[in-house]
Amino acid sequence: MADLNAAIALIPDFANSYIYRGIVWSELREHDRAIADLEYAKRLRPDDPLILNNLGNAFAAKGEQDKAILNFNRAIALRGDYGEAYYNRASAYVALGDRPHAIGDFNEAIRLRPSYSEAYNNRGVLKLAQGEIEGAVADFDAAGRLSPLDVAALMNRANAR
Repeated sequence: MADLNAAIALIPDFANSYIYRGIVWSELREHDRAIADLEYAKRLRPDDPLILNNLGNAFAAKGEQDKAILNFNRAIALRGDYGEAYYNRASAYVALGDRPHAIGDFNEAIRLRPSYSEAYNNRGVLKLAQGEIEGAVADFDAAGRLSPLDVAALMNRANAR
């Protein structure tokens, strides 16, 4: 954090310093500080999908899913192949209880990044909740193939079986 603060003091209009400090604030669960840094970075570079995605994550962590989704939407509009933004937006939809949109975004994240084991696992959880046992097991199998040490996928597959 001290290095990022020093970098900001040296070059106050360098967006990357605010992005990374915002990410650190998020990891420290200082969501308001993260949002402030990421909003400042967004003023410096308003069309940067990375900033918008991280801003969405900070809002989601704070429980403000609607604001998170707005930022993920903008990131996706700027970069339609941004699998991580689709995944993150799906997670925000899960938090809102909107399974259809969440599954659609997990589908898109997987289409864009077929090795996205977390997306398979989380989509499988949603399928299991809807009673789609075979589809859930298939997703947990895919997650396990992609990440053999993923305990969550193994436990979820056991629950589905």
